[in-house]
Amino acid sequence: VSTQSTGGGSFGAMAFLELGRLTDRQLERAMESFGMRPRVREKALGQLHKLLSEGGPSDETLIGLWIRTQPALYERVLCSQVVSMDDLCAGLQQVGLNVTDSKLQQYLNEQGVAYQKRARPARSTQR
Repeated sequence: VSTQSTGGGSFGAMAFLELGRLTDRQLERAMESFGMRPRVREKALGQLHKLLSEGGPSDETLIGLWIRTQPALYERVLCSQVVSMDDLCAGLQQVGLNVTDSKLQQYLNEQGVAYQKRARPARSTQR
């Protein structure tokens, strides 16, 4: 994960959510994460677009939103199964959300999510 945080708002939200590409279920989860319950897809997309264009939510909110829009990952979290930091970091980077390892670990700890720390590259034994 990059050492630069996106700083809550300058995160490239449109690349992150790709709003028009969300499935109905993903859109529903995204809306629920912000406490919204629109009835029409176009209205939901409009509300999310407005929220994100107004500076957007914090990195922590975006991490949670992204996790909830990934059905297999979200199910693992709900079942208290261990999730891989490597997988989380790769997925977050794919959508343009670059957070530090410490920020991600802090979020996971605060939410009570079991995780496996990132794999470290093997050290060379040659001297």
